[in-house]
Amino acid sequence: ALHGDLDLTVLDELPPGRTPVRTTLRPPDRRPGMYAFIERELAEGRQAYVVYPLVAESEKVDLLAAEDEFERLRTEVFPRRRVGLVHGKLPA
Repeated sequence: ALHGDLDLTVLDELPPGRTPVRTTLRPPDRRPGMYAFIERELAEGRQAYVVYPLVAESEKVDLLAAEDEFERLRTEVFPRRRVGLVHGKLPA
């Protein structure tokens, strides 16, 4: 068996003392204020995630895509911060 020596672990509870995640949805006209808030949070040593509905640009729907917005966030919005891109289509 190729994978017969692997163990399965199920995480069915949060780690003790874990800070709750706060998720918000903001319309496009509120983005500058949200980015300022994120910058303040980063300055305090916290992390932030910006989630987009698409990985890549689509001709079928007019929505922002993670790959395009990643470049803008990295170079224009948070140029002095470490910005990464994670999505489900990245190679393993």
